[in-house]
Amino acid sequence: GLIGPGIAATFRAWERRRIRRFPIVELLTTGSYDDWPQEADQMHQLLTSLVKTVPQVLGSVPDALANFLKLLMNMTEDHAVYGMMLALRTWQPKLVYRMSRLSGYQEWLARFASLFQSQSGAMQPLPELPTIDGEQSAVQGSAQPTSAAPATQASPATRQALARLKQRSQVEGGR
Repeated sequence: GLIGPGIAATFRAWERRRIRRFPIVELLTTGSYDDWPQEADQMHQLLTSLVKTVPQVLGSVPDALANFLKLLMNMTEDHAVYGMMLALRTWQPKLVYRMSRLSGYQEWLARFASLFQSQSGAMQPLPELPTIDGEQSAVQGSAQPTSAAPATQASPATRQALARLKQRSQVEGGR
């Protein structure tokens, strides 16, 4: 009963919009974008593609992590927080640690930490995050040392944010 020209046109428009291609590698190379999608499904597609592509292009695009953070800073609050949660849940701890040492991460924390904290409480448990001071970290149930940390230490704000995320992960993981 719903088949007809109106429904067909609506479906065709949805299908065209659904398969929109984003210049992901270019975004991670430049760190800027002006054509943000308005539809939630497209924004989800864009964020998922960005998070998936960062680890794949780090060898050829050394600034991919910094540019990922720049892109998040230009998104709406909800999308910036969702993108960070997606990255934390998807990336290897070594990559999360590397990102946490960037100045763009400090800026992201300063702007979105309270919203991130409130939203992450409603989500599934976060993965175990790497330690900051080069101590042992439980990664996927086994203790493994983090990579040799350079002499620079993470800021107190980063340490506090990562500690809160670890604590939240342990509390929620026990439910």
